[in-house]
Amino acid sequence: MNKTASDIRLSVQELIARLIASNPAGENLCLIGGFRYRLLDGSPRRSLDVDYHYDGDLAIRQREVASLLRRKLIPEAKTRYGLDGMVSFGRGPEADNPSAKTIDVALFSRDVAGSRIDIPVEITRIVRLDPPVVRAVGGVVYLSVSDADMIEGKVLCLFNRLRVEERDIVDIFLFHDRFLPDSPARIGEKFRRLPLPADSIARAYRAMVADRSHHERNIRAIIDEQVDPPVAANINAAGGAGMVFDRVTDILAPLLRFDGGERS
Repeated sequence: MNKTASDIRLSVQELIARLIASNPAGENLCLIGGFRYRLLDGSPRRSLDVDYHYDGDLAIRQREVASLLRRKLIPEAKTRYGLDGMVSFGRGPEADNPSAKTIDVALFSRDVAGSRIDIPVEITRIVRLDPPVVRAVGGVVYLSVSDADMIEGKVLCLFNRLRVEERDIVDIFLFHDRFLPDSPARIGEKFRRLPLPADSIARAYRAMVADRSHHERNIRAIIDEQVDPPVAANINAAGGAGMVFDRVTDILAPLLRFDGGERS
């Protein structure tokens, strides 16, 4: 294969997004997450999956999207890249998660060891305050959530996951200009809807700051492995992972204030 695995992954992610955007199985699915930033906003960070928000029945939409990808994506991958493939439902502990449903796309060459490329497609439900928006790229119209709901959702992810995912820290660093003047109040409302108690958020924030060295190592790995090299070089020249972590914790502190008070 002339293309690298990373090139093929990005091309397949784009193909998945186009198929979902232009077929009935994708109606009302809002593109979110790191790949949304990559495709629609030119993010320098490469995402490993494709994520969607959906207000309806997640399990039904999971089956519809899986059927679409089996019928159209797998033959196209064979034609374009000479790769075989399969589409299956997510397995393991998350398979029965009522708030997120995953479709696993796997592409591989039967004759080449280590050639497998896995691309999870997750359909979930986020807390949003704005109506969906559409963005046109290359003649394809993609449905997504608003810029504010996207970046505020990254803050919620930091405190609503079982553990901190440093990719959320990197995305907040890259797109912190998308916060609104009233984002502290909006984030407070979203925390209440989840619901996430103020004291647990404060504890999680303090724990994240205290575990700086661990998060810095993982941010450094993301910069090295997922960020486009010229951008990674500039980030490293300006202080690297430590600078990113400090910048984001400084951004988060005022965002965790709402209704005139601080979450502490």
